[in-house]
Parts: sequence; C-alpha cells; structure tokens
Amino acid sequence: LEAARLAPSEAVHQNNLGALYLDMQRWDEAIERFNRAAKDLLFDQREIALTGKGLAHYQKGEYLLAVTAYQDAIARNRLYVPARVHMGDAYLALEKPELAMKEYQEAIRLDPNYAMAYFQLGFAQMKQGEDKEAIASFRRVVSLNPDSELGRRAQSYLNLLE
Repeated sequence: LEAARLAPSEAVHQNNLGALYLDMQRWDEAIERFNRAAKDLLFDQREIALTGKGLAHYQKGEYLLAVTAYQDAIARNRLYVPARVHMGDAYLALEKPELAMKEYQEAIRLDPNYAMAYFQLGFAQMKQGEDKEAIASFRRVVSLNPDSELGRRAQSYLNLLE
C-alpha cells in the first residue's frame, strides 16, 4: 500500500496489490487494483492484470465476467497460456465442457509442457466420460511433473480410471 501511495501511477504496484488481495480472498479489492493496472497503457503486462481480474470474478462466482476478462487478456496477448487455462475453468463452471476443452487444447498447442492445461483437460474429459483421453492427459501431467502436487493429483485420477 505504501508503494502504491508513493507511486500511484505505477501499474506494477496496483497489479501486485491485486495479487495480494486475491490471496487474501478480498475479491472486490483485487478487481479494483487489477482494473487500475490494466488501464495503464504503459504497463507492458496488462494481460496478467486482466487474468487476475478474471480470477477474482471466478472466485466470486461471476463466471461470465471472468470469461470477459480472460478474453480481454487474450486479446492483449494471444500467447498468454494462463488466460486460456483459466478461461477453460470458467467454461467448465458454466457447464460448457466442449468450450473448456478447446481452451485447454489451445493452451497445450501454445505450450506443450504446461502441465496444468493437461490436468484440466483430463478433468474435463473425465467429466465427459472420455476416460481413454483423460488417462492420456493425466499421464502427460505425471510425466511432466511427477513429484509435484499436481502430478500426485493426476496420479490419483489415473488410479481411479485405470
């Protein structure tokens, strides 16, 4: 807060405060800070602020607003993979698994080593009854991150599916 007070026009401080408010589950304050950062035309990472804004809306259960924020992030930087993955999550929450899977697949196309995209794709496939495809997705997570929490979660899904 002191950094933002001393340099109120520094978007990076606003973005960092937004991330802090996300961690604190203070969604409205996070949205306000991310908005300030995203509006700064000189901030070269506006897609990060827009994705943070989407995360706050998602946590509030405002899934359509989250999708809009993720779309804005992608419009700023179509290669920003986290926005694609989070947009897939919002589509899943809106019970649009086909759209979610398309976003996860696009994230994987952009970054073939992004384990979270494979995990979320596997989860969506599992929900759709596409067990064979889900197994392949979860196996990829385990191969990318075998000793991580994500890898262990993927392995637990594999144990259920196989």
